[in-house]
Amino acid sequence: LCYFKTTTTLPFFVFTGEYNAGKSSFLNILMGGDYLPMNRGKITKVVCEIRNDVTRRATLCFLDKSKAVTLDLNKDPAHGNWDVLRKCIENPVYDDKSLQRIIIYWQFPDLQTPPVGDGFVLYVTLLVWHVPLCLS
Repeated sequence: LCYFKTTTTLPFFVFTGEYNAGKSSFLNILMGGDYLPMNRGKITKVVCEIRNDVTRRATLCFLDKSKAVTLDLNKDPAHGNWDVLRKCIENPVYDDKSLQRIIIYWQFPDLQTPPVGDGFVLYVTLLVWHVPLCLS
């Protein structure tokens, strides 16, 4: 886990580690359910950014910079869009287009968002990938 200051005033956390180190398991604990895929070996094959937000959804961003696709999500990890999202995390392709990253908007129970209109919205960004993948 790394914490570093970005150009924004928002907190930014990065999770990296060896394969099967428990990164997705830890994020599932934070999210309150079995949402992200977990298994032995290399499972998360695309950068996943998770932001604290009251509207649960996922945005699929493509390598070819084409228009992003939004999937509505709910708290039920058996919901159809969660199956689609887990498949995209394990095999970063959607509709025959390669994914660059996935942004998941999820309300974390222990983080409170300030009221709208005060010019600041708290969110946490969690990026999950294997370190050598980023350095290559």
